[in-house]
Amino acid sequence: MVVGDGRPYVAALVTLDEEAFPPWKEKRGKPAGATVAELRDDPDLVAEIQTAVDDANSTVSRAESIRRFSIVDDDFSQENGQLTPSLKVRRNVVHKDRSADIEALYA
Repeated sequence: MVVGDGRPYVAALVTLDEEAFPPWKEKRGKPAGATVAELRDDPDLVAEIQTAVDDANSTVSRAESIRRFSIVDDDFSQENGQLTPSLKVRRNVVHKDRSADIEALYA
């Protein structure tokens, strides 16, 4: 989810695809039982996400580009109230639940 309204730059909260994460760990030699929370600051994972962010940024202007991101521990879901039944992000809920992560992006 992209954040940045009223902020000096655009940032993003990034969730990982739960189906792609196990093969990524195996390919990179990470422990199979490692969680996103345990690997969120792993240099290999951060580099992989940075590559995806760089690819996305190549399609937008500098002002619209994501300058910082944070990998969050769990996915947005209907169960945690962060997605609607039609799978749209409930931005106000995510902002409330992830306020510490968002503030850290601008610290």
